[in-house]
Amino acid sequence: MSTVGFVEKVDVDISAGSDESKSTAANDVNTPNSSYIYMSRYWQLIDIVADGFESVRNQIGNVILPIFGEGKDPYQARLKHLDFLPLFNRLVGLSASMICRKSVTVTSRDDGNDAAAEEFRVQLENIDSMGNSIDVVLENFLNIQIRYSIAGILVDAPALPPEGLSLAQEKQLDMRPYWVIITPKDVIDWRTVRIGCKLVLTHLRIRSTTDIQINEFKSKTVPIIKVYDLEGDRVLVRTFIQTKTDGQNTKWGEDPSLTSYIGLPYIPYFSMSTNTMSPNCARPNLYELAVVNINHTRVASDLMFALNLAAHPKLKRTRSIDFVPDFDEKTPIADMAPDKVLTPAIGENYDWLSAPDTAFSALERRVEKFEKDAEKLWTMAVMPHKSVAESAESKKMSSNQSSSILLKTVIALDSLLAQCVQAHYDLMDKTTIGATPPVTLNANRDLDTNAMAFNLLSALGLLVQNRQLTVKTLLELLVRGQILPEDFDIEQEVADIDALPPLEAITGGNNVRGNPGSPTSKPFARSQDPTDPNYNVD
Repeated sequence: MSTVGFVEKVDVDISAGSDESKSTAANDVNTPNSSYIYMSRYWQLIDIVADGFESVRNQIGNVILPIFGEGKDPYQARLKHLDFLPLFNRLVGLSASMICRKSVTVTSRDDGNDAAAEEFRVQLENIDSMGNSIDVVLENFLNIQIRYSIAGILVDAPALPPEGLSLAQEKQLDMRPYWVIITPKDVIDWRTVRIGCKLVLTHLRIRSTTDIQINEFKSKTVPIIKVYDLEGDRVLVRTFIQTKTDGQNTKWGEDPSLTSYIGLPYIPYFSMSTNTMSPNCARPNLYELAVVNINHTRVASDLMFALNLAAHPKLKRTRSIDFVPDFDEKTPIADMAPDKVLTPAIGENYDWLSAPDTAFSALERRVEKFEKDAEKLWTMAVMPHKSVAESAESKKMSSNQSSSILLKTVIALDSLLAQCVQAHYDLMDKTTIGATPPVTLNANRDLDTNAMAFNLLSALGLLVQNRQLTVKTLLELLVRGQILPEDFDIEQEVADIDALPPLEAITGGNNVRGNPGSPTSKPFARSQDPTDPNYNVD
């Protein structure tokens, strides 16, 4: 039976309207909305810090400003002693690795399609169609999401010919869905409408690039913008390519040959945000951490510069009758700059001058303070608090744990994974759009505040004994809570438990205290009362 393909290529009539109006509309495609402009104010500093030492050095004049009254030469000399510590990147990477240090848990539904579930498990090893597994993709995604407090995933699929392909042909050609990480800087516009209590994405514009072959050995990368518009039960996808006129005026033109349709009743783009200001708009939680990293760089560079000067002894004039320096408080002359010394004259007396040991204590204390402030900001904004002894303070910290952004990030990530899995299955087989997927994905929740406590394990064991919880569910909870390793084979364990002989066969038919069959043995009925001394005794 022939089925509709992932993406149906169509011929679009673009002859309607004048060339001038079409050209003007195409040039407007690169115009971002107001929410994008709001967020971009914070991205500039974050990008400088996140790109590392070279980026900070290239933007040094924008992030380390001259001190009031500092001359040009001393300012340039101070900038040469750049001491950049990547506090921001280190803490962001640590936050992402805490979630991704254990593999994503893949759980199959009992009533699910085993063949589809197995096919999806295989695709998880190359979920982005570039050789990266789901764990690698999620760690890259979280590094972006934690940095900007927002990021998205587009569940895309290869374009098919206009006549379409059968489901068997699609599988033979490996025309399967794949996931693409979308940074917030690439999503320049979006529109949503409210249908009932649900916000539906109806328009989306994403910046990207494509390679154009010039000749056999030469190619160039040009910017493109992909436009997604929801049209009933399908999505129209258009591509605009950047062009240049006379090497100066940048223009955008639509390429009709790349126009296609996605046979889904929704745009398969899903964003995840914390500190949300509006739909798909968030203020970065770690912006203040980037500011502290810059301040740390400035003070640490000042300390490096001062130590460098102290390593070269200066000369001090001790007797002079005719030298009076020309000094201006606002603009000191070159000879009075901190990296300059006076040249000794014949007959004059000079002494070596060196800084005392305590001269740099103030700068050292400021550097240490910024490092502590950075860790504190990271702890407050992202990290869950560690457990302490049971006390009033511990209860107060417990309330803070529930508002930890890292915990909220894990919960939001599970929701994002559920949406992506749903779109993936909808693209795998369009005859079952909207059906519940046979598998679920869950991120690691083994954080400082979310590990399974002993009392919880005891409660779960009691539920299994009272036949209020199945053994399989218990094992799934233990794997998800990381009590058991993530590679624990739940299905095999359940099968092995079912294959065990009944207890009566082991005890000879009598569940008794003492030796079975002994004249002194008495039948023992297991009590269900926890206060009974015979409770849970075999």
